[in-house]
Amino acid sequence: MDVDSLARELMSAYETGQRTLKALGAGVRTPKVVVFHSASGDVTKSAAVRAAMARVDQVLRHHLASDVVLINQVAEYIVAGGGKRMRPLLLLLAADACGYAGEDHYTMAAVVEIIH
Repeated sequence: MDVDSLARELMSAYETGQRTLKALGAGVRTPKVVVFHSASGDVTKSAAVRAAMARVDQVLRHHLASDVVLINQVAEYIVAGGGKRMRPLLLLLAADACGYAGEDHYTMAAVVEIIH
C-alpha cells in the first residue's frame, strides 16, 4: 500500500467515525487532515506534507548531531537518503486527524523513523 492509499484510508476511517459521532448526537470537529491533500491527489506532493517531513528531518539532524565526524556522516546519510518515510508520515497524519496541536509529533515521527 502506498502513501496516498494510506492517507485515503485514514481519511475514510476518520469520516466514518465523524458520521457515527454525529448520528449519536456527539460533537463533530472539522478535520485538519484536508490540508495534506494536493491538487494532483498525491498527498506526498502537498506543501503541508513536505513542510512536515522537513520538520521531521530537522528533528532527526538535531538529535543525531555528534562531535564524532563519522556519526554526523552516518546521520546525514540517514536523513538525506529520504525514502518513502511512510511510517513517520502516517504518524503525522494520525496526529493531525486526532486534533493534536502540539509539536511532539515531529519528535515521535523521528523516533519511528530511527527505530525502523
